Amino acid sequence: MEDRENENNQLNGYELSKNWFNWCFENPEKINPNHVALYFFIIEHWNRMGWKDKFGFPMEMAKDAIGIKNYRTYTKTFDDLVEWGFIRVIQKSKNQYSANVIAIVKNTQANTKALSKAMQKHSQKQVRGIVGVDKPNNLTTQEPNNSLSGWRDDFEIYLSEMNQVYEKLKSDSEFIKAQQEFYPNMDIPMSLKKSVDNYWGQKAGWKNKKQSRSENPDWTATFKNSLAQNMNKVYKPKQVNGSKVIDESAYQKPKTW
Repeated sequence: MEDRENENNQLNGYELSKNWFNWCFENPEKINPNHVALYFFIIEHWNRMGWKDKFGFPMEMAKDAIGIKNYRTYTKTFDDLVEWGFIRVIQKSKNQYSANVIAIVKNTQANTKALSKAMQKHSQKQVRGIVGVDKPNNLTTQEPNNSLSGWRDDFEIYLSEMNQVYEKLKSDSEFIKAQQEFYPNMDIPMSLKKSVDNYWGQKAGWKNKKQSRSENPDWTATFKNSLAQNMNKVYKPKQVNGSKVIDESAYQKPKTW
């Protein structure tokens, strides 16, 4: 029964790596490259030892593998991993030439969504930064890379990605000008806003997008199509005797033949 329970709770490198970087993201003031190198060498050694529940981990071997020369630096790094809950010491080594017996522990204290959202945010900033350097007057809207973002599972990520493109389009004078040629009586920015406020920014719009087989939603095309929908159209007021009134002729339904 105990063996079966251990098998069910078996750790793997992917989960350990994900949990490690989630924790690092929330505790950047505590970590340094030595921690990363030592922890992943421990995982590598554990893998080569056949994923034992506990295994020997010689200090000199680890120092040589990750390039730490100083004894105090190594012990401080090792002790930090123990204190932070990533490894557990089963048997302490008697001296620097004998091995600690340790076990890997699954650390689940970190927020699993924080790093994912932060990576998405930083990747979007990086895309905008690269576009700004290479083409200062680039008028093409850059779609976010959603392949790893989890927008299908997280409404907040969906909103963030949709709003990124919306904010870009509503202030893109060339885009507005191009759409104005097709819809001369419409207020393009307000029509875009209406489509976001009434549908695409709601969970109904999210549900609609999740039904698509497309991995990356094409928000630019979505907003172009939204302008053609009567429910989203907001028309410009026209001047009549110095007063603004809505051009009701713009609302006339097409003739049927």
